[in-house]
Amino acid sequence: MNRLLFFSTARSPRQSIPIILTAFFCSALMHIGVSWIDGIHTSLSQSTQILYGKTRIIAQDFRKREELYPIASNITPLLEYPTLTPKITFLGQLESSKIENRPVLGLPISYVKQRIISLGTLKGSLPQQDRDVLLGASIAKKLSVSVQDSLIINTQTQDMSPSAQRYTVSGIIKTQNTFFDQVAYISINDAQWMTDIEGATEFITDDNITTIEPIAEKWSTENDYSLHVHTWQEKEPYASIRSITDTINLGLLLFILACSTLTIFNLSLINVRRVQHELGILRSMGASKTNIAFSYVFTNFLLVFLGMTAGLLTAQIMLKTILTHGFPLGESLSQASYTLPMAEQIYPRTSLQGAVMVITLILISGLLGSVIPCVHALRKDPMKTIKDNLI
Repeated sequence: MNRLLFFSTARSPRQSIPIILTAFFCSALMHIGVSWIDGIHTSLSQSTQILYGKTRIIAQDFRKREELYPIASNITPLLEYPTLTPKITFLGQLESSKIENRPVLGLPISYVKQRIISLGTLKGSLPQQDRDVLLGASIAKKLSVSVQDSLIINTQTQDMSPSAQRYTVSGIIKTQNTFFDQVAYISINDAQWMTDIEGATEFITDDNITTIEPIAEKWSTENDYSLHVHTWQEKEPYASIRSITDTINLGLLLFILACSTLTIFNLSLINVRRVQHELGILRSMGASKTNIAFSYVFTNFLLVFLGMTAGLLTAQIMLKTILTHGFPLGESLSQASYTLPMAEQIYPRTSLQGAVMVITLILISGLLGSVIPCVHALRKDPMKTIKDNLI
């Protein structure tokens, strides 16, 4: 009898294919969407941490000819705090007037060795002394310079005075990050000399502000220099990029929820009248509701599982292909001369947690989509159901 029930509740190709295809497309799209969400957040947080660190100090903005030239600073010898990385970031013009202002980072050589050099491959060497510069591969190509060539960096100091210095290219670094490939790296002493920055005006942090404020107040008191504490969400370009990613993530999440809802309703509505008719016949033959429900739900659940497995495998293959190319985020911001650019090449990031979430949603959707029509059909009188379907 149980074997008869199983074959009686088995779906025909006409009924099975829509169920399998629904599970296939929903699971594939959901897996790709979750991987992109995870990849966007991971790439953005890594880029932000490498570029700015947990906390930085940013100097006041200055205007010249109605264009904003942000000069960011994280340098003050008098401030001692373990999570701070001494850093000066400013926009400078490298050698040619045809090249737009690009970011110049003044960093301790030890920081470059630990964080920047690990991003890619280095040709030449790191800056070993003052007046050496390390170039990203993209900007080096635009300038048509190579190792041991000389170039001039032009910028302005806090009092709007021009500042220029000739540097020797000690090395060229090629990374997988759009931003870092178009940056010039010099020693922090050179950066301080070029910008004439001795202090700072703002703390920008994603740490707990309450822990940073006492340090800022202490430093302000000791140095007679006003400091203000803000969060990353209040500053550009972080705020704009984070807004973009949040919008993308919200859209993907809504899309994922829509896919799950579609799965439930689609599986619930497929051949409802046929299900009622078939289950009514089985009940009229003496089969119990429990055996009928188990056999029907198991059959549909198996079809959903097959479609989901095929969808996840297809999505994984597609993600492996996309992983070699990535997706540029923040390209327009990176080309702007009015803000410190931060562009990121985003790659999807597959994870066990994401796959488990997709599998759970699909299986729950498939289970509900099987149970709902089954319960609805079994609640009706079998003879009346058969009669209604024959009319």
